[in-house]
Amino acid sequence: MAQYNPPFLPGLPVLGNALDFSRDANALLWRGYQELGPIFSIRLVNKPAAVLVGPENLKFFFEQTDQTLSMEEVYQFLKPMFGEKIFFASGPEVYQQQRAIMLPAFAARRMPAYLQAMRKEVLAWLVGFNRPPRKTFIVHGEPEAATSLAGKIRGRLGWEPCQRTGR
Repeated sequence: MAQYNPPFLPGLPVLGNALDFSRDANALLWRGYQELGPIFSIRLVNKPAAVLVGPENLKFFFEQTDQTLSMEEVYQFLKPMFGEKIFFASGPEVYQQQRAIMLPAFAARRMPAYLQAMRKEVLAWLVGFNRPPRKTFIVHGEPEAATSLAGKIRGRLGWEPCQRTGR
């Protein structure tokens, strides 16, 4: 398979896009998407990072994590926290063995319950703010879920969340 290097979003010498990323990651990623399209790269000091936007690109990412892409290489930073046998930071043999155990927990039929739990946790976290943020962005990939969460935030907190629609 030929190697594809996505175009880099221009940044500062040495720092790359790190300063913009630390100030407003959403704005940086949105600018990259507008300027370069749904697949591009940023540089965070000396670390390049690929950015994939949209369901079709994320589908490729998640389908290829144990084939074309190297999860073991990317997730090395988790080993000190979780140990050598954390399934997505271990070699292919350990990954395949542990994947068979983990996969049923992520079956499509279980997702609605997880989404409800995540929505509940997000709302509980937002209620704990001392003062409302200047802006609240909903960046969920599924329009129905984003609209539902925005409605809950609006109804419970009286905030007007921003939703990005379209491309």
